[in-house]
Amino acid sequence: MSLTASRELAVLTLLSAHPAHGYQIASAFENGPFKLLGLGRSAVYAILSRFLKRGWIIEVEEPSESYPDRRICHITDQGRNEIVSLTQSAGGFGLAPLFSLFMLTDSGHDVSRSLQKEADIRKAFLKQLDKADATHAQTFSHQLAVGIIRTELELLEKVLGRTKN
Repeated sequence: MSLTASRELAVLTLLSAHPAHGYQIASAFENGPFKLLGLGRSAVYAILSRFLKRGWIIEVEEPSESYPDRRICHITDQGRNEIVSLTQSAGGFGLAPLFSLFMLTDSGHDVSRSLQKEADIRKAFLKQLDKADATHAQTFSHQLAVGIIRTELELLEKVLGRTKN
């Protein structure tokens, strides 16, 4: 999954949890763990503009006395279908797709198949890393890669265990 698709999935996921205006969405991605996706305000507004053109969201004006009227973004059925499409195409490495899949899980979506696919990819890669020659296995970059993959796998298995119960 490309970084663009991952970011779009993250914004769609947030909107599937609850309608929001652009500033709220941008603020969510500029603070806390969402900051890891690298979505600034201009990128969020560009994504929302694309979503409007594609019919994935609609905007509803909300009157405000102290500010200009806000345009609240609501996900459409077409946008919900795109979440399914994007999660089915997920696969491979990268923090953004995994982060987006965890966001979907947190908001109540069942993406266990995609999570299992991510876990399987990481298990296979970890086996390759375990076969590294002794010299390479001692490098810091190798140790970091192994540590990251193991941590991701732990969390994936924890989430998958919870979704099976």
